[in-house]
Amino acid sequence: MAEKYLVFCRDQPGSEHPRAQALADHLKHLDSVMDRVALAAGLKDESGRPSGSIMIVKADSPVDAERFVMRDPFFSAGVWESLEVHHMGRAVGNWVVDSEVQARR
Repeated sequence: MAEKYLVFCRDQPGSEHPRAQALADHLKHLDSVMDRVALAAGLKDESGRPSGSIMIVKADSPVDAERFVMRDPFFSAGVWESLEVHHMGRAVGNWVVDSEVQARR
């Protein structure tokens, strides 16, 4: 059974142009793999510029989660400098409950 992994993707310095160039392909890719994505969000620095991304993905292992994220167009375009994979335990909170209720409808 797949577990959930949080993947923190830190942008390369100066990756604004490659990010903008790959954005449409990145979003199209995410649409095609939504069955494995619990959450995907861009991160911004204090000035509001993109600084990275986070994803919570369903995967069989940390290696599977990393390989899954490495297939994203942002990775192949050189947007991300590094990926950190963290195994997640159980989650609680309004957002989690609301998401699970929506998924059952």
